[in-house]
Amino acid sequence: MRQAVVTSPGVVELQHADTPTPADGEVVVRTRLVGICGSDVHAFHGRHPFVPLPYRPGHEIYGTVESSRDGSRLAPGTRVVIEPILACGTCKYCRDGRYNLCATMTFFGCTAPGGGLAEWFAIPEDRAVPIPDELSDDLAVLVEPLSTPVHAVRLAAGNSTARSSAVGSSTAGNNAAGNNAAGSSATADSARDSSGTGNSGDRGGELAGQTVAILGAGTIGLLTLIAARHAGAARIAVSDLSPAKRDRAARLGADSVHDGADPGMVDAIRDDLGTSADIVFDCVSVQSSVDQAIAIAVKGGTVVVVGVPAAPVTVPLPEIQDLQVRVQGSATYTRDDIEQAISMLAAGVVDPADIITARYPLAKVDEAFAAASSGEHVKVVVTADQ
Repeated sequence: MRQAVVTSPGVVELQHADTPTPADGEVVVRTRLVGICGSDVHAFHGRHPFVPLPYRPGHEIYGTVESSRDGSRLAPGTRVVIEPILACGTCKYCRDGRYNLCATMTFFGCTAPGGGLAEWFAIPEDRAVPIPDELSDDLAVLVEPLSTPVHAVRLAAGNSTARSSAVGSSTAGNNAAGNNAAGSSATADSARDSSGTGNSGDRGGELAGQTVAILGAGTIGLLTLIAARHAGAARIAVSDLSPAKRDRAARLGADSVHDGADPGMVDAIRDDLGTSADIVFDCVSVQSSVDQAIAIAVKGGTVVVVGVPAAPVTVPLPEIQDLQVRVQGSATYTRDDIEQAISMLAAGVVDPADIITARYPLAKVDEAFAAASSGEHVKVVVTADQ
């Protein structure tokens, strides 16, 4: 079969690999669609802090079960999305239901040996999440990226107590140790990015009456806009360097849009929101965006760091302390967030045509990565079964 491998910075190759067969507790999935994430772009260029090269990309996956072992709950042909967190199941964080912080986590399509940019792949069965028939293929490939903003919104609302037990021993037993942040799928988009949260069921109202600023209108930033609005945010301002992405954010419901390079942006957003923002989602996570986020949140606001930083930044600690600014990291998601994302997509909160702006066959995966790196697209997807 064909498998995409990023072999060195800026180089992705299609290599031949053995077609997988399922081991105990595994299923083999035939890949249908894979999104190229901002974290993939960072790793492709050798700039992801936790993804060493070479690596096998592909974690935003929609596919169908090809084969499984006797006794599997997933019959061949079952439509699934993949939860790529491969957790140990036994550490403090896993026992507490926060397996997205697992002490020895690896992440399928980032730090684990396998990835979904292939014709087929094997994965622990409990990482394959069935989806309803009413979810189109294009909506299905957006489940994983929407789960990140759903999680971020939950954390922004101060709800860090949601627990999920959707990590099993079949996932835990076969994973090498890895940095617990290595698999963060919310990475700075070429312009800006962000992440969200949720539990199963209706999570609307978590941000009721809150004012929100989102720095970055890439895939995650736009999906954070949708997640924040779904959670009841009263007014949302979005910034980005790209005029086209600002226009898209306005079409998707931003109350105001702002040029991220404008020296007056902070004051303009504060004026628009009526002094400080209650919550700022930083989906870019570079020095300039962190400075902007904290300035917008002063006084008493919360800054949620969603984008994966390529390097350390400095923060104005005196202002954070004296003006009571809360800084909150947000790392991927748990099964509750995935189920909430599925529910939201099935309810029609996202038109995939607003997010997916280019698609390529697996044979042109190099062109797909070039397009995703260009900054001209929101979401590039690869059709892996062609």
